[in-house]
Amino acid sequence: MNNFFRKQVENLVRFYFRSSYWSGMPEADPESQSSFIIWFLRAGAPEFRFLYWACLLGLHLLSLLLEGKTFNRLSESRKEELMDRLLSSRNPLLRGIPVLLSLPVLISYYRRDEVRIPLGFDPQSLKRDAELHPVSRGKEGSPKEEMAGDVR
Repeated sequence: MNNFFRKQVENLVRFYFRSSYWSGMPEADPESQSSFIIWFLRAGAPEFRFLYWACLLGLHLLSLLLEGKTFNRLSESRKEELMDRLLSSRNPLLRGIPVLLSLPVLISYYRRDEVRIPLGFDPQSLKRDAELHPVSRGKEGSPKEEMAGDVR
């Protein structure tokens, strides 16, 4: 994907992580998050990548029609008002634009170790914990032992 798209994604990351809601959390990293988002879109279904592009272009076109400027050229308060307007629209397609655009942005943020571990999602810790508590379906033995017993 080209530099134009990367710049658009970086601007979205900055927009979604602008508020005081995120205070106390690690800062967003637009450069590395945009790299992940581009990888995520390339690795996923081409339909989703197309839809993401369409939503991004739709956001700029709607902004141009409603505000007279593309989304990136709006002030922060006007960006927020436009997004709120889209989210509160009766039209599900318009509501979907900010939601769909935020999905990879939020995934790229919450996948970072410095974010997910303090929130309680540490995959390595969860794996160690799961190994301490084996699950069995029968009264005795583990599922592997039961399956081995069925083969005899």
